[in-house]
Amino acid sequence: MRKVSLLIGIVTLVLAIFMVSVLGAAEEAEQFEIVMVAKTEGLAWFDGTKRGVEEFDATHPDVKAYQHSPDGADPVKQAALIEDYIAKGVDAICIIPNDPKALIPVVKKAKEEGIVVVIHEGADLCGIADYDLEVINNYYLGSLMGKALGEELGGKGKWACTVGGHTMQTHMEWWQGAVDYIKENFPEMELLNEMPYEDHDDAKIGYDICRQILRTWPDINGFIGFTVESRSSMCRLLKETNNKNVKVTGLAVPSALRDYIKEGWTHGAFGNSPDDAGYATVLLAYKILKGEEIGETVNLEKPGLENCEVSENGLVQGHAELEFTPENVDQFKF
Repeated sequence: MRKVSLLIGIVTLVLAIFMVSVLGAAEEAEQFEIVMVAKTEGLAWFDGTKRGVEEFDATHPDVKAYQHSPDGADPVKQAALIEDYIAKGVDAICIIPNDPKALIPVVKKAKEEGIVVVIHEGADLCGIADYDLEVINNYYLGSLMGKALGEELGGKGKWACTVGGHTMQTHMEWWQGAVDYIKENFPEMELLNEMPYEDHDDAKIGYDICRQILRTWPDINGFIGFTVESRSSMCRLLKETNNKNVKVTGLAVPSALRDYIKEGWTHGAFGNSPDDAGYATVLLAYKILKGEEIGETVNLEKPGLENCEVSENGLVQGHAELEFTPENVDQFKF
């Protein structure tokens, strides 16, 4: 009898261990792996998107979400990194493209492999990826920058501008919005560089470009930096030389421009939260993986993104524009 009881106990223990093992394996199998491939590493903006991805990861136990980006804003390096994650077989790849058109082949390949692909700031990939998320209306944001500069200059003066790159779709939409607004509303303003300078999201390049602009056109009155790197560089140069003749506006991240905004070296600081953008992009991929139907609108949970419109071609449009002023800039922690 004692032997039978012992045998039953052993069988029960083995079954328990087996069930724990099976349940554990099932739990592990149900965990989704989502990678965010941003434009580059080492910039304050993409540090923010990474925080958003990490926030999502921490609050969703059935997800392994992380950000891994190339060294340098290089479309070729970015495509190679995406290839690596296709080979790894992740469940979803989220991408902030340096050059959306250059990524068409690799995005198609990911889709062929059954991988969910969500783009952020790359509308040229609509209809190829699952969705493209635009947390702000880029052309409208550019027009706000143009309006701010025109008003600062009283509708007259010479101005120049920079973008990260001519292939960066979002930056060029900001640029176009600003140029169009100024031409229509402030016709006496003169754009000094017909096409914007490219700083490739590199602080050193941005600083050198801004120094060149000030040397080439000593009578310049205004500047729009469509990257944080060039905008902060221009503010730094103006402060170093106590040059108060040039009005500066454009893209802003509070952590990089807070002091310049409060001290009056720059006006009309616009942008959105990179943390929220990172979180929302991964959330959209997660919803697809969970089989949730995406209708005419989708709630991506962050301010300005609770009721995003979804177009037939897969463009998800949010309204999370922000303006940073000396009075409110300390409220933002990114």
